[in-house]
Amino acid sequence: IEQQAGSFGRTGTLLDAGGPISSDGLFLYRLNAAWESGGSFRDTQDNHRILLSPVVTWKASPQTETTAYLEYLNSHDPSDSGLPVVGSSIPHVPISRNLGEGGEIHTTDLRIGVRGSHTFGESWSVTNREDARWIQAPQGPQLALAADGLDPAQCTPSSCPVAREL
Repeated sequence: IEQQAGSFGRTGTLLDAGGPISSDGLFLYRLNAAWESGGSFRDTQDNHRILLSPVVTWKASPQTETTAYLEYLNSHDPSDSGLPVVGSSIPHVPISRNLGEGGEIHTTDLRIGVRGSHTFGESWSVTNREDARWIQAPQGPQLALAADGLDPAQCTPSSCPVAREL
Protein backbone atom coordinates (compact mmCIF):
# COMPACT_ATOMS: atom_id res chain seq x y z
CA ILE A 1 0.00 0.00 0.00
CA GLU A 2 1.29 3.45 -0.88
CA GLN A 3 -0.17 6.80 0.11
CA GLN A 4 0.68 9.97 -1.82
CA ALA A 5 0.01 13.62 -1.10
CA GLY A 6 0.89 16.69 -3.10
CA SER A 7 0.15 20.28 -3.91
CA PHE A 8 -3.37 21.57 -4.54
CA GLY A 9 -5.01 18.93 -2.33
CA ARG A 10 -3.78 16.03 -4.46
CA THR A 11 -4.01 12.66 -2.69
CA GLY A 12 -3.67 9.14 -3.94
CA THR A 13 -3.71 5.63 -2.58
CA LEU A 14 -2.18 2.69 -4.43
CA LEU A 15 -2.62 -1.00 -3.63
CA ASP A 16 -0.63 -3.86 -5.16
CA ALA A 17 -1.23 -7.32 -3.71
CA GLY A 18 -0.67 -10.79 -5.03
CA GLY A 19 0.14 -14.39 -4.23
CA PRO A 20 -1.21 -17.90 -4.35
CA ILE A 21 -4.94 -18.56 -3.97
CA SER A 22 -4.54 -22.32 -3.55
CA SER A 23 -2.04 -24.12 -1.31
CA ASP A 24 -0.62 -26.07 -4.29
CA GLY A 25 0.26 -22.82 -6.12
CA LEU A 26 -1.80 -23.67 -9.20
CA PHE A 27 -3.96 -20.56 -8.83
CA LEU A 28 -2.42 -17.12 -8.30
CA TYR A 29 -3.90 -13.64 -8.01
CA ARG A 30 -2.78 -10.06 -8.29
CA LEU A 31 -4.83 -6.99 -7.48
CA ASN A 32 -3.88 -3.45 -8.39
CA ALA A 33 -6.11 -0.61 -7.28
CA ALA A 34 -5.68 3.15 -7.23
CA TRP A 35 -7.70 6.09 -5.94
CA GLU A 36 -6.74 9.64 -6.81
CA SER A 37 -8.26 13.06 -6.25
CA GLY A 38 -7.02 16.58 -6.20
CA GLY A 39 -7.13 20.08 -7.47
CA SER A 40 -4.95 22.05 -9.86
CA PHE A 41 -3.06 25.31 -10.11
CA ARG A 42 -5.90 26.25 -12.49
CA ASP A 43 -9.24 27.50 -11.15
CA THR A 44 -11.12 24.34 -12.15
CA GLN A 45 -12.99 21.72 -10.21
CA ASP A 46 -11.17 18.74 -8.69
CA ASN A 47 -10.50 15.45 -10.44
CA HIS A 48 -11.35 11.98 -9.11
CA ARG A 49 -10.19 8.62 -10.49
CA ILE A 50 -10.65 4.99 -9.49
CA LEU A 51 -8.77 2.09 -11.08
CA LEU A 52 -9.33 -1.60 -10.31
CA SER A 53 -7.33 -4.33 -12.02
CA PRO A 54 -7.67 -7.90 -10.71
CA VAL A 55 -5.85 -10.81 -12.38
CA VAL A 56 -6.15 -14.58 -11.80
CA THR A 57 -3.67 -17.10 -13.25
CA TRP A 58 -4.08 -20.87 -13.48
CA LYS A 59 -0.85 -22.83 -13.89
CA ALA A 60 -2.29 -26.09 -15.24
CA SER A 61 1.22 -27.51 -15.69
CA PRO A 62 4.79 -26.21 -15.88
CA GLN A 63 4.20 -25.74 -19.63
CA THR A 64 0.62 -24.36 -19.60
CA GLU A 65 -0.92 -21.32 -17.96
CA THR A 66 -4.07 -19.25 -18.46
CA THR A 67 -4.67 -15.74 -17.11
CA ALA A 68 -7.98 -13.88 -16.83
CA TYR A 69 -7.89 -10.15 -16.21
CA LEU A 70 -10.10 -7.11 -15.83
CA GLU A 71 -9.28 -3.40 -15.83
CA TYR A 72 -11.82 -0.79 -14.78
CA LEU A 73 -11.22 2.97 -14.84
CA ASN A 74 -13.73 5.59 -13.75
CA SER A 75 -12.34 9.09 -14.24
CA HIS A 76 -13.91 12.49 -13.53
CA ASP A 77 -11.68 15.30 -14.79
CA PRO A 78 -12.32 19.02 -15.15
CA SER A 79 -12.76 20.37 -18.65
CA ASP A 80 -9.84 22.73 -19.32
CA SER A 81 -8.51 23.43 -22.81
CA GLY A 82 -6.01 26.09 -21.72
CA LEU A 83 -5.85 29.75 -22.59
CA PRO A 84 -7.00 30.83 -26.07
CA VAL A 85 -4.74 32.66 -28.47
CA VAL A 86 -5.92 36.22 -29.13
CA GLY A 87 -4.29 37.59 -32.26
CA SER A 88 -0.78 36.17 -32.01
CA SER A 89 -0.47 35.82 -28.24
CA ILE A 90 -2.27 34.49 -25.20
CA PRO A 91 -4.25 37.00 -23.13
CA HIS A 92 -2.57 38.76 -20.21
CA VAL A 93 -4.37 36.88 -17.42
CA PRO A 94 -2.99 34.79 -14.56
CA ILE A 95 -1.95 31.28 -15.65
CA SER A 96 -4.39 29.95 -13.03
CA ARG A 97 -7.36 31.40 -14.92
CA ASN A 98 -9.67 29.00 -16.72
CA LEU A 99 -11.57 30.75 -19.51
CA GLY A 100 -13.39 27.63 -20.67
CA GLU A 101 -17.01 26.74 -20.13
CA GLY A 102 -16.08 24.44 -17.28
CA GLY A 103 -17.79 21.17 -16.66
CA GLU A 104 -16.56 17.66 -16.16
CA ILE A 105 -15.17 15.02 -18.47
CA HIS A 106 -16.39 11.62 -17.28
CA THR A 107 -14.68 8.56 -18.77
CA THR A 108 -15.54 4.94 -18.01
CA ASP A 109 -13.25 2.28 -19.49
CA LEU A 110 -13.69 -1.47 -18.94
CA ARG A 111 -11.35 -4.10 -20.40
CA ILE A 112 -11.61 -7.84 -19.87
CA GLY A 113 -9.58 -10.62 -21.35
CA VAL A 114 -8.02 -14.05 -21.23
CA ARG A 115 -4.54 -14.97 -22.35
CA GLY A 116 -2.77 -18.29 -22.26
CA SER A 117 0.27 -20.17 -23.42
CA HIS A 118 1.55 -23.70 -23.78
CA THR A 119 5.18 -24.63 -24.42
CA PHE A 120 5.78 -27.82 -26.42
CA GLY A 121 9.57 -27.76 -26.26
CA GLU A 122 12.53 -25.42 -26.30
CA SER A 123 11.53 -23.77 -29.58
CA TRP A 124 7.78 -24.41 -29.94
CA SER A 125 4.95 -22.72 -28.09
CA VAL A 126 1.45 -21.47 -28.76
CA THR A 127 -0.12 -18.38 -27.22
CA ASN A 128 -3.60 -16.92 -27.31
CA ARG A 129 -5.20 -13.67 -26.22
CA GLU A 130 -8.82 -12.52 -26.35
CA ASP A 131 -9.73 -9.00 -25.26
CA ALA A 132 -12.87 -6.92 -25.07
CA ARG A 133 -13.14 -3.24 -24.29
CA TRP A 134 -16.10 -0.97 -23.57
CA ILE A 135 -15.37 2.73 -23.31
CA GLN A 136 -17.59 5.73 -22.74
CA ALA A 137 -15.66 8.95 -23.29
CA PRO A 138 -16.48 12.43 -24.51
CA GLN A 139 -13.63 12.31 -27.03
CA GLY A 140 -13.78 11.19 -30.64
CA PRO A 141 -13.18 7.54 -31.47
CA GLN A 142 -9.87 8.38 -33.11
CA LEU A 143 -8.28 9.44 -29.81
CA ALA A 144 -9.62 6.48 -27.85
CA LEU A 145 -8.65 3.90 -30.45
CA ALA A 146 -5.19 5.38 -31.14
CA ALA A 147 -4.30 4.49 -27.54
CA ASP A 148 -4.91 0.85 -28.51
CA GLY A 149 -2.54 1.06 -31.48
CA LEU A 150 -5.25 1.31 -34.14
CA ASP A 151 -4.73 3.67 -37.07
CA PRO A 152 -7.02 6.64 -36.38
CA ALA A 153 -6.77 7.75 -40.03
CA GLN A 154 -8.74 4.64 -40.97
CA CYS A 155 -11.53 5.35 -38.45
CA THR A 156 -14.75 7.25 -38.81
CA PRO A 157 -17.50 7.48 -36.19
CA SER A 158 -19.40 4.72 -38.01
CA SER A 159 -16.46 2.40 -38.74
CA CYS A 160 -14.67 2.63 -35.36
CA PRO A 161 -17.37 3.09 -32.72
CA VAL A 162 -16.03 4.00 -29.30
CA ALA A 163 -18.85 2.39 -27.34
CA ARG A 164 -18.09 -1.11 -28.67
CA GLU A 165 -14.77 -2.64 -29.54
CA LEU A 166 -13.84 -6.31 -29.54
